[in-house]
Amino acid sequence: MAVLRVLCYQIAGTSARGAARATGINHQTCSELLKKFKALGILKPSRSPKHLVLDFKHPLINEGLLPLFELEERLEAEVKPAWRPRPR
Repeated sequence: MAVLRVLCYQIAGTSARGAARATGINHQTCSELLKKFKALGILKPSRSPKHLVLDFKHPLINEGLLPLFELEERLEAEVKPAWRPRPR
């Protein structure tokens, strides 16, 4: 999910190395994930040869992932102000 989240917010796309840096996942794992996502058809090439972008027209992205991330943002915005760490 972390790699998909990075791709969702990187409109210009990202490389495996960039996704790895942004998520804290190692480069090889990110590269393998991106290959699998591309095989599923949810990624497409960007203008840059090594960058990939989400295919926002794909139903899995458009009807599944984006609404999920939007809900996540709304819930985080609602919960975050109410949450206070306990004093130590």
